[in-house]
Amino acid sequence: MEVREKFVYLEKRVPGVLYEPCEENDRGRICVLVMHSDEDYLTFPTGRELARRGYRVLCANVMTKEGMFFHQHQKMHAVKAAVEWLRSNVAGCKIVLMGHSGGATLMSAYQCIAENGPGVFQGTEKILPYPDGEALAPADGIMLLDANWGNAAM
Repeated sequence: MEVREKFVYLEKRVPGVLYEPCEENDRGRICVLVMHSDEDYLTFPTGRELARRGYRVLCANVMTKEGMFFHQHQKMHAVKAAVEWLRSNVAGCKIVLMGHSGGATLMSAYQCIAENGPGVFQGTEKILPYPDGEALAPADGIMLLDANWGNAAM
């Protein structure tokens, strides 16, 4: 199946590439958001390959590739910007977060905050509490591929 590619800015310093199948189909209502906590994933093969199979895929980068601890709120805002961009630009889509390797820590943390509120990563018992009290919009699903055991441990 042929694939269209479109470069988009999701927010200041948050670039993305939207991969879409050229032919409309039922799977096109599912939007897979692909991000990594540290790497450039704009041209990660998952985008083009899932689009060839009929899905819409947004591959996006985080604002900064610095360590997860000190820039975690910026990285969460980058995921939030991507989720909001998909919700407002692809009518009726179901969003599935896809985290590969270090992206799994990013996506699982995002979804945890989105489902349970920012308090889940706040409190005096936390080594480095999540500093933001802003609510995050949850995705409809999540898939983790070759997830590592967490940036803190690594």
